[in-house]
Amino acid sequence: NFTHKQVINIANMKCVVVILVAVLSILKVTAQTCPNYTSSDGTYTYDLSNLTLPANAYYSGQESGTSNLFFFNLCAAVFPPSHSKICPMLPPGNFSVFQYSYQYFCIPVGEVNQQVFSDGPAGTDSGVTITYTNTMQKYKCKDSNGQNTIPRVTNIGITCDPSQTEPLIVSITEAPAPAKCVYNIVMMAAEACPINSSTVDATNKIN
Repeated sequence: NFTHKQVINIANMKCVVVILVAVLSILKVTAQTCPNYTSSDGTYTYDLSNLTLPANAYYSGQESGTSNLFFFNLCAAVFPPSHSKICPMLPPGNFSVFQYSYQYFCIPVGEVNQQVFSDGPAGTDSGVTITYTNTMQKYKCKDSNGQNTIPRVTNIGITCDPSQTEPLIVSITEAPAPAKCVYNIVMMAAEACPINSSTVDATNKIN
């Protein structure tokens, strides 16, 4: 049998373990960064690691023509401002992109473990595109039968611009019909310039 003091000590030890697990989980998330990407033709290499934001930081922008807001990170989970009225209840999961609307609050539109890299919007030497997909049934878009079967997809196209001292969000749009729930985010960043090129001219072409 345990004394009252021993029971309290055991409870305190359990609390310490829980806190350590939580801290390690946060460190694991913040330590995650974008890997190097090599263009599809094998010519250019990109280092996007500096574009990954630490925990509790995020990129944000408004979708064109709507009141919808997007909160996202690159190659790591994003934590929207849950302490405010923007995202009062966050769904569980490891998501890189959230869409906020006044009707549905925060909807995950991209999972970290579903990210896919491809060439930039203007070719192999122009930057990198990262595509995120949401596969959770609950958050899929409805098909013509009213069933949640259409995955939400977010394409983040990051274009090389050596003059950018900070990443710039140019636009956030939803793809027109017949596409459904496909979102396109366009960014410009110096980090999206190839690391194996010596110079980049004003048109972002390799010299």
